[in-house]
Amino acid sequence: MSFDPVPPRAPGLDGLAEWCRRDRSTPRIVLAAAAGDPVAIARLLSQLAHPTSAPHVAASVEIVAARRPEQLVDLAATWPDANEPALTEAEATAWTTALRHLDANDRIDVDAALRGPLAAEARLVIGSARPRIAPVTWASFCARASVRAFPLNELRTVSQLGFVESTLDTVPLLGRPASLLRVLRGRWSAAENLCAFVERYDVWGGEPDDLAIWCEAMTAIGKRDLLQDRLGEAIVQRLAADEDPQRWWPAVLATLTDWVSP
Repeated sequence: MSFDPVPPRAPGLDGLAEWCRRDRSTPRIVLAAAAGDPVAIARLLSQLAHPTSAPHVAASVEIVAARRPEQLVDLAATWPDANEPALTEAEATAWTTALRHLDANDRIDVDAALRGPLAAEARLVIGSARPRIAPVTWASFCARASVRAFPLNELRTVSQLGFVESTLDTVPLLGRPASLLRVLRGRWSAAENLCAFVERYDVWGGEPDDLAIWCEAMTAIGKRDLLQDRLGEAIVQRLAADEDPQRWWPAVLATLTDWVSP
């Protein structure tokens, strides 16, 4: 069900937060929590105490990590051991999603993570665990991006590989999904013409992950404050027309907090 098309009273970011927090019902609890509603966040925390009962595990973990990071650490201490062979799908999702946040808080056993079901994610998010692999050329990445879509996890892998070139011109990516900019994390200063990409990007046509990474790129070029209201208004319009508004939580969370996508 799409949102009731009643416009928010406030424009931009305030309007986005108001729009998402107006309804804490089960179908929209993730959006309300992403927008900072304390009751919705408390419900997510209660569900995550037993991840098998959480209907939106990955989203809930990311929202709690952004809104209540200290409580995520406490929650993880109550979950079954990450190397338990009988983890349910929901428990494995909770651990996998939380791994990068727990590593940032020095609350993960790296060696254990690399031996168990979290190994693939551990190799992506734990710096000391990343294998040394030859970088790729920026030209080859841009050429592939022009003819095919890249799933987010594949972009994460490319980002881990790195690039041969020291300067990465984003002009070949103009008109492409902003999620492609994920490969520039950690090397934003090497990106040429990034400002042009960000300013010309069609925020009214982007998908949730695209807009989350576009917001991250705005921060990288120092234009977050100038462009964020534009993004907030665009997301409100998209929410109002979408039959599945909960899928917009990454864009909402990235816009209203300093959260970045995996």
